[in-house]
Amino acid sequence: MDGHLIRPQGASFAVRAARALARGLGGIARAGPIHQMRLKGRHPLKLLSSPDTPFEGSAGRGQLILEGKFFRAGQEVRAEPNEVWNIAEKATPDFFDWLHGFSWLEDLAALENEAAARTAAEDLVRSWAEIYHSYDRAAWRPDLAGVRVVNWTVYAPLILSSADLVYRSLVLNSLARQGRHLAIAWMRAPEGPARAKALLGLAASGALLPEGEARLAKALSALERLCRDFVLADGGPRSRSVAEIAEFVHCLVLLRVILEDRHEEVPAWLQLTLDKIIPFLKAMTHGDQSAARFGDFVVVRPYPAKQLQKYTRTRGGPISNATLTGYLRLQQGKSLLLLDVGTPPQGAVSAGAAASTLSIELSEASERLIVNGVCPPEFDEQTGEAAKAWLQRTEAHSTLVLGNRDSTTIQRSSRLGQGVNETRFERNENEDGIWVDAVHNGYRQKFGYKHHRRLFLNAEGTDLRGEDRLEPAPEGWRNIFGRRKPIAVAVYFQLHPDVTASLTQEGKVAILRLASNKGWMFKVRSGGIEIEDGVFFDGPGFGVKTSRIVVRAQTGPQGLVLNWSFKRIGSRE
Repeated sequence: MDGHLIRPQGASFAVRAARALARGLGGIARAGPIHQMRLKGRHPLKLLSSPDTPFEGSAGRGQLILEGKFFRAGQEVRAEPNEVWNIAEKATPDFFDWLHGFSWLEDLAALENEAAARTAAEDLVRSWAEIYHSYDRAAWRPDLAGVRVVNWTVYAPLILSSADLVYRSLVLNSLARQGRHLAIAWMRAPEGPARAKALLGLAASGALLPEGEARLAKALSALERLCRDFVLADGGPRSRSVAEIAEFVHCLVLLRVILEDRHEEVPAWLQLTLDKIIPFLKAMTHGDQSAARFGDFVVVRPYPAKQLQKYTRTRGGPISNATLTGYLRLQQGKSLLLLDVGTPPQGAVSAGAAASTLSIELSEASERLIVNGVCPPEFDEQTGEAAKAWLQRTEAHSTLVLGNRDSTTIQRSSRLGQGVNETRFERNENEDGIWVDAVHNGYRQKFGYKHHRRLFLNAEGTDLRGEDRLEPAPEGWRNIFGRRKPIAVAVYFQLHPDVTASLTQEGKVAILRLASNKGWMFKVRSGGIEIEDGVFFDGPGFGVKTSRIVVRAQTGPQGLVLNWSFKRIGSRE
C-alpha cells in the first residue's frame, strides 16, 4: 500500500485580509445596539422538553463545587456564586471556557444530594444570567454560547425546578436570547468542533424552545455541510486532531438525543458521519482507551468500546490506514504502533496543531510505552497554558529533530507555517510482520535534507526496529553549492510516566520497565543514549514527571543513518 500526501494551499493574503476585516466589522456590529435589538423577542414560558444526556459527571467534582471550589486544568478558584464570574475573567482560557460553558452541571447532577445540587446550580445560573444578560464578546462567543445552551436545556431539571417565577423567566429569556444570537453568529465560529458546538446550541434552541422550527432547520442544514467539509472520507478531520474529532462525535450524539427526545426525524447524514468517524477514532485509541496524542492538547474523554458503540450505534473495528488524514495503525500481537505520515493542516484549522510528522506512539495491551506531548522539566511548575505552545513543537514528539528546528514552523498565532508540504509512505505486510517506509520534506528548505523513517514490527509485536535516515535532497540549493556543514541531530522517544528507564552497557542500552513490571530493551547501533527528565501533559492541567530517550548525532557528508530497536525482554530472538 503506497501513499502520497500533499499539503493543501492556504488562502491568499487578500482572502485572509478580507476575512479578518469581516470578522472585525462583525464584532463591532454585534457589540452595537442593532445586535442587541435583534436579541429581543417573545419570552418563552417553558421548555418543550429536557432530554436525558447519555454522559455522566463526577460526584467528587460536584462536591467541590458545593464547597465553592472550582477546579479545572490545574487551576483552582474559590468563590461565592456571585463572585466567581469576576474571577473567571482573569483565569486561563480553558478555565474560562469550562466555567462559562456550564459543562460542570453534569458533576452537580451526579450528586446524591439533589436539593443542594439544585441550590448551587440555580445560584450560579442566576448570577450569570444577571451579569451577562446583554451580549458579551467573550462569554457569548458562538461555540461557548452553544455549549451553554445545550447544558442549560439538558440539565433543566437541575436549574429550572425552582418555584421562583422571576428566576425562571430570567433563565428562559436568557436561553431565548442566546438562541437568537446563535442564529446570527454561528458562522463566526472556526470550522470544526467550535462551529459544531455553536450549531448544536442553535439546534437545541430550535428543538426545545417554542417557535424554534426555523432555527432547527438552519442548524441541521449547516451541520450537514460542516460534516461533509470537515470530516474526510477515512473518518478523520481536516485538522488531523484526534481530540477534535472526538468532540465532533460528542456533538453528534447529543444532537441525536435532542432530536429523538422531540420525536424529530434524525437525518441520515448524522449516522453516516458517525459510521465514518468511529472506525477512525478506534484506530487512534490505545488499549487503555486513551487516544493518540499527535499534537492534541485537549484530553479525549475515554470511552470503552461497548460504551462508544452504545452512544454512536456504530459497529465495526478500527481501520488500519487513515491515508487521507495521514495516520497508520500497526497492530501485531499485544502491541500497537501508531505513526503520523500526514502533512500538517493548513490555514485556520492548523491553529494549535503540531509539527509532528513521522512521530510514533507505542503501547502493549493496556500500557503505553512511547507517547507524544512531553515538555522539558522546567514546565513542571507551569500550568497547561504555558506548555501549550511547546507541545506544538517537533521536539515534544517521538521523532527526529534536525538543527533544533521544527519540521514545520509554528507561527505566533499558533498556526503552522512553512515546512512539510509533502509526504510519501509505503506499507507492506507478510507472515513476518509489517514494514513501513515514510519520508517528509520538512527540512529540505532549511537544511537540504529529507527525513526517511523505516519501521518494522514483527508478527508477535515483540520487536520494533527503526531506521532514521537524513538523505540529501538533490534539488536543495545547499546540495548544489556543496555547503554541508555538520548539523546536530536528536531523535526523541517520549516515555509514558508509568515507564521507568535505566542505562546499561556504558550508555548503549536502555532498559524500560512498565507499571506491570514488563520490560523492553532499547538499543542503538551507533551513538550513545541519553535519558532526560521531562513533563508529560496528558491534558491542559499540570504535567506529570516522566523521562525521554534521546539519541544525539551529527550529519556527515552524505547525511546520516541511525538504527534503533525496541525489543520485549523475554521474547525469542
